[in-house]
Amino acid sequence: LGQDHSETIACRELLGKVLASLGDLDQAVHELNQVVELQSKTIGPKSVQALEAMQALASLKESAALQGNGSVKRLGDSVSVTRAAVNKGREDRKAVKDADGSSNSTQ
Repeated sequence: LGQDHSETIACRELLGKVLASLGDLDQAVHELNQVVELQSKTIGPKSVQALEAMQALASLKESAALQGNGSVKRLGDSVSVTRAAVNKGREDRKAVKDADGSSNSTQ
């Protein structure tokens, strides 16, 4: 299927979540970072899938930082940046949806 295929990306996201649940946080962060990059590249950084992957990555980084996990702790600062990106994407999607709704009602 290839690394850019949607099913491959979905499997990598699941792998990241499984690794996190098994306690391999560094490898889980690596996988979820790759998922975010691939989702952003293939379907866009504001796509639902990319935003969900960003949210999963942010949650994982936050958990790891709270647990004081080695190298992942240094990534804790990026949690707020990632959450801000997710929230901005949600706001943008809502604005587009609202604009589409208002333009449809004026026609």
